[in-house]
Amino acid sequence: MCYYNNTFFVRVKKKIVPNHRKLTPEQEQNVSEMYPKGYTTYKLGEIFDCSPETVRRILKDFNVKIRRRGYAAKNLDPTPEEVISLYKKGLSISEVALILNITRHPVQRILKNASVSRRRNQKIIIPKDDRLLIESLWISGDYLVKEIVEETEYSSWCVGKLLKDLGYNTQPRVTNKQYRYYDKVKMITNESWKEYYDNINPLRLPRSRFEYHLDHIYPVFRGFENNISPEKIGHWTNLQMLWWKDNLKKGRKILVGDS
Repeated sequence: MCYYNNTFFVRVKKKIVPNHRKLTPEQEQNVSEMYPKGYTTYKLGEIFDCSPETVRRILKDFNVKIRRRGYAAKNLDPTPEEVISLYKKGLSISEVALILNITRHPVQRILKNASVSRRRNQKIIIPKDDRLLIESLWISGDYLVKEIVEETEYSSWCVGKLLKDLGYNTQPRVTNKQYRYYDKVKMITNESWKEYYDNINPLRLPRSRFEYHLDHIYPVFRGFENNISPEKIGHWTNLQMLWWKDNLKKGRKILVGDS
């Protein structure tokens, strides 16, 4: 209900009535055969143009055991041992669910029933050599957490938890590689500005913080991300004068036609 201009208005939601149409005996037989193969009641409802309730009714008539919610097609009944072993390897609940092709809820339920302690405040056990490797990669400044995960066999949770336990701040950071890349782009950009000033700024627009900015058409961050050489990013053909508000709105985005 809402009030406007001294009048009350009531919003009425349209009730969606599920399609309970009756299926032919052939279709019912197909439903009973397809469900054990991994199709969900919702998927079968889409295929046969009926509601999930109709599918469940058919399955009951054919004495087909209906699965609990949360289990998907490819892995209908994962064993607790399988779930626990994956979780103890350092995988998160979401990662375990993704591997087993189920939702997070069955994983949480299995871990709870097995009295497996969650890893929120749990101290992880990683061999000394691997701890030193992870710490050295982080201290070098050339690796982010996701890159350390690629170098080692540990999950992002394990790497992040270990670094936090060692007293490091794992918030997103700029690596030494990025600093070197940005410095080189800055140097080349300054040279291009001095040498090709007339080409970049033919209208002699004022350049300052609250006027026009010197903008990289293809952003510097995207150049680093896509391994584009600093010479191309800092080249005068990739530079333009842009109003300061438009430049702030643009940020790291690549506008249509700029790529």
